[in-house]
Amino acid sequence: MAVNKKKYWQIFAWLTILTALEVGVVYVPGVSITALVSCLILMAIAKAALVAYHFMHLSHETKMVRNGVAFCLAIPAVYAIALIGEAAWRLLS
Repeated sequence: MAVNKKKYWQIFAWLTILTALEVGVVYVPGVSITALVSCLILMAIAKAALVAYHFMHLSHETKMVRNGVAFCLAIPAVYAIALIGEAAWRLLS
């Protein structure tokens, strides 16, 4: 497999842009905590997907392997959302 340096630089640029956006969004005045946290989580997920897809070479795997990895990563995310929801429910009750 040939190393495509241009592709690595593109990924580096996207990761840099997403990191700058994560830092910048914290300083936007008047943003609610819910919107801020949601935005930060979405950008972190985008960065993780970018790294997994290119640097862990999931782009060269079959669709079944990629879906299997995505499913395994989604399980803790769904569990975390359930725990956060349950904790919020207890606070509101």
